[in-house]
Amino acid sequence: MRKFFTWLAMLTKRQLKSPLFIAILVLIPAAAAIAGSIPALSEGSSIIAGVYADGGDPAAAELSENLVKYEGSFDFVKYDDLDALYRDVKNTKLNCGYVFPNDLSKRTENASGSILVLHHPSNTIQASINEVVYAELLRIQGRSIITKHVKSLGLFAESDTEYIGELLRLYERYLNGNATFKLAYHTYGAGGLTEKDITESAVSFPVRGILSVMVFLAALFGGVTWMRDREKGIFATLTGSYGSLCRTLYILIPTFFFGIVSIFALAILGLYVSPVELTAMLALVLLSWLFSFIMTAVTRKSRSFSACIPVILLGCLIFCNIFINASSYVPAAKFVEKIFVPYYYLNFFS
Repeated sequence: MRKFFTWLAMLTKRQLKSPLFIAILVLIPAAAAIAGSIPALSEGSSIIAGVYADGGDPAAAELSENLVKYEGSFDFVKYDDLDALYRDVKNTKLNCGYVFPNDLSKRTENASGSILVLHHPSNTIQASINEVVYAELLRIQGRSIITKHVKSLGLFAESDTEYIGELLRLYERYLNGNATFKLAYHTYGAGGLTEKDITESAVSFPVRGILSVMVFLAALFGGVTWMRDREKGIFATLTGSYGSLCRTLYILIPTFFFGIVSIFALAILGLYVSPVELTAMLALVLLSWLFSFIMTAVTRKSRSFSACIPVILLGCLIFCNIFINASSYVPAAKFVEKIFVPYYYLNFFS
């Protein structure tokens, strides 16, 4: 046990003497703090859309009110003057505008061209804003659609059952479910698919995936460092379990430090999920250590292991749902993704 603590202290001190290692550890939470503060510095950077309800149609009025209350990546402003809406879109005060007709609630059969959308040709996010508007419209019009559909079936034609109220109650319960009318934002860069309100965090860039890959890479480079020192003959006098202990510490120490700073970075960004986060990070550290430990035994040479790292990194970025969800394009990818350690960490939050 004494040798264990001696090796632990010595190897930890060695890691902390590396300027590059310290620079990266400091850079991760510093970058998180900077990224988290950027949106707060520019309140005018939000995407604003105007909505106008023509006449007193109940569906149009409800749609306008619901969009104004919408909490997400876009802001909706209600207009009472159509000319003002046109003017603000033209002057780029608004990213786009929506005009709801005075008979919107009646257009359940042929709804094509019901909503007039005002926007500039250069507006590259128009489709995303449309999704929010049409999803809310579907929630509202669904009540009329479902009641008409049930009436057309004639299931209650010969009974005096008051089913409309119960049907609408069940429909509202359906709407409020976890899997109904929920926009899934695919954020490319890290963290993979995230199903949470964007407004919960000042940062929309998904850092969790990138941090998991960095922790994983720390374990891989720890294994390479051990192999290089072994090839120099540093461990020639170590035998049996002490050799395995030394290899374990070489891998675990940098991985542990990267795990700790990743937790701090997530906390700074408001992405820390308690108590799942600590459990997930511990699993990531241990699985990364195990993967690197096995790789040192398989490759046997530091050059061979080093040559594998770019391939492993590329595999993580492709198959771990960080940049793309590969399994949605290639079904076989759902088997390949399980090879890479960050997949299991990210799976805690999917």
